Amino acid sequence: MDSNRLRSFALTILLLFSASHSWALALDDVVTKIEGNYKNIAAFKGDFRQKATLKTLNRVQESLGKLFYKKPNKFKWQYTNPAGQEITSDGKTLWIYLPENKQVYIYELADIGDLGRDFNVK
Repeated sequence: MDSNRLRSFALTILLLFSASHSWALALDDVVTKIEGNYKNIAAFKGDFRQKATLKTLNRVQESLGKLFYKKPNKFKWQYTNPAGQEITSDGKTLWIYLPENKQVYIYELADIGDLGRDFNVK
């Protein structure tokens, strides 16, 4: 997705959520507008920053990386700090690559309509 379309999408979201009470949209209208914008997005990429609290170690871990998404349901997260880790999915299978451990975890994604099932580890 080009940067102008991404900016337009972000501005739309910002305007929708910063609306004053005098012209605030109903929730259904907000959802309809967001879904309308989302339907026009075939793919995007960007940078991410993630903070995870590791309670057992009493520590906050920050990670940086790049995210790639392509409809339908294909994505890749490439971690640049700490370097190496990748999480990839084609919508049916999820791969988690941990180079420092020389491991790849492979999960078959369960039907999202069946909330009672977990991932099946290979």
